[in-house]
Amino acid sequence: MQLCVFVETFEIFTIFPDKSGQVHDKSGQVVLRIAERHFIPAFSISRAISCNFLKAYYMKKTVFKNKTYYFILIIYIGVLLVWNLFTTIAYSKLIGILPVIIQTVLLILIISEYQYAKIGIKIWAILFIIVAPGLKFVGQLLTNLGGVSNHQDTQVYLTNGITLLIGILIVIYTNKTVAVEEAEIA
Repeated sequence: MQLCVFVETFEIFTIFPDKSGQVHDKSGQVVLRIAERHFIPAFSISRAISCNFLKAYYMKKTVFKNKTYYFILIIYIGVLLVWNLFTTIAYSKLIGILPVIIQTVLLILIISEYQYAKIGIKIWAILFIIVAPGLKFVGQLLTNLGGVSNHQDTQVYLTNGITLLIGILIVIYTNKTVAVEEAEIA
């Protein structure tokens, strides 16, 4: 078995434990003991962390059980990203950079299957796809109840209502079809 080890100085080297799971230095002292995916640093290698330990305990990945949902979500976020880039550049609105950054980070999390992608999707959907259009919907409703009405009321209600439904569907499908699992040890 071969292990990759990071030391405090961030040097990377390879060690080969014997059958008992121990690594010895040149003088024969036990430097590292490996037992059931755990390690016990001893003597000359302080704070050594094996790659297998990192993979087993720190490297989790997001798994999309429904590949159709995975691709639809990527396409939806990609379309929103392109639209926000267009409106930011075409109308010179620097505030448009914020959704571009958020959607870019979210796409990176999803495509790289990073362990926090599920939480990122849910937070993004709740804040930007459910709460924001929900507030617009309520604001328009209060405006109409106050007696102010214009010809674009139906369009505002439809777009905000549809966006709200899409956000709710994203949260529901994320809860049902996305899981965070431990990465396989190579």
